[in-house]
Amino acid sequence: MRMKLTGAALALAGGAFLASPTVPARAAVFTVGSLGQPWNGGGGSVCMDVSGDSLTPGDPVIAFHCHASGNQQFEFSGTTIYAMGGTRCIDVKGAARTPGTPIDSYTCNGQANQVWVYADAPYAGSIRNPVSGLCLDATTLADQVVLVINPCNGSAGQTWQIK
Repeated sequence: MRMKLTGAALALAGGAFLASPTVPARAAVFTVGSLGQPWNGGGGSVCMDVSGDSLTPGDPVIAFHCHASGNQQFEFSGTTIYAMGGTRCIDVKGAARTPGTPIDSYTCNGQANQVWVYADAPYAGSIRNPVSGLCLDATTLADQVVLVINPCNGSAGQTWQIK
């Protein structure tokens, strides 16, 4: 059974999130960048966002100033990040394992390019694809930057908070 998670319902266990079945479920917003800093054209925090609120498989997942609308609501269940009310999954485009490969919103298929773990070490807050060993990266933290996978480095663009 898939659950939508909030920050209060998350527990770190072996690098993956587990849900508490007694906590009410709801979607979470994934922010990256400077905590408490509003979006200011880059350098503040931005949110994971399915571009254009699209249900089309393969549409990009971007960093965008936070507004918490439906296209910024995600569920992290086990090792899958669900988007768009559970109709899509966060996916490494083309199942590539190359740094700089874009992230898209794609039909959930359980493949390795849709597996994610929230890492507590060595870089707290990183979201890593264990098959490639690369981390989800918002690179410049600018509005409309397409998220990619890159070598994990603990940068602001790879330090995610879930609210």
